[in-house]
Amino acid sequence: HTCAVLDNGSVNCWGYGSSGRLGNGSTSDQNSPVSVNNISNAIQVSAGSMHTCAVLDNGSVNCWGSGSSGQLGNGSTSQQNSPVSVQSIDNASKVESGARFSCALIKDGTINCWGSGSDGRLGNGSTSSSSTPVIVKHYLDKTAPVGSVTILNKSSYSTSATYFNYTLEASDAYGIYAFYVSSSSGTPSATSENWVYHDKVTSLSYSSSIYLGSAIYNRRYIHVWFMDYYGQISSRVSDSIYCRRYGACF
Repeated sequence: HTCAVLDNGSVNCWGYGSSGRLGNGSTSDQNSPVSVNNISNAIQVSAGSMHTCAVLDNGSVNCWGSGSSGQLGNGSTSQQNSPVSVQSIDNASKVESGARFSCALIKDGTINCWGSGSDGRLGNGSTSSSSTPVIVKHYLDKTAPVGSVTILNKSSYSTSATYFNYTLEASDAYGIYAFYVSSSSGTPSATSENWVYHDKVTSLSYSSSIYLGSAIYNRRYIHVWFMDYYGQISSRVSDSIYCRRYGACF
């Protein structure tokens, strides 16, 4: 099938109509152009194998046709014979529809994809399908966050202390999204439930306390990792504390 954006912002499609890919509410083939329902402000359209997507002038994306792998991006796998809105996209500049998946270029330069994840086509490090947009990993950001962790005022602790105050600092040009604090040095997985998530920031400063146990004659460590907006995990950063039984902690 083939589709075109007209000068007035409407979309016309023609050709094979199976799965509702022409967007006119029907599944019949059309030998001449038919108007796609409910679109009057499109700026670009892309015809996939069994579905179609269009970018509207407000930055949103509408899709229609087969939803079998989530390629319509509306949180469903149902067929749609008329356009439905792709979730969570309001600033797209371009969309491309492929074989059971779609991708949109966002105005900040990032890419979102949805639909079949077979062969890694969504670019998010997974082969699972997604019926809502996911971010293509590392497209702009090639480096993980950098940061540090510091146990505060080490000399002020008594030898009976088991909780220690710390502060962490980190930065990432495209945004830090989460951090992970542990007394264990094993690198966490990106899906661990112990990540602390927050709004995306390019510079992070955070303070809290952690139980490390007694540091008398046992050096205790705090380890931290940072995750950026695209899922890249930093190298481990660490600090430690050690206390003499009748002396200072350091």
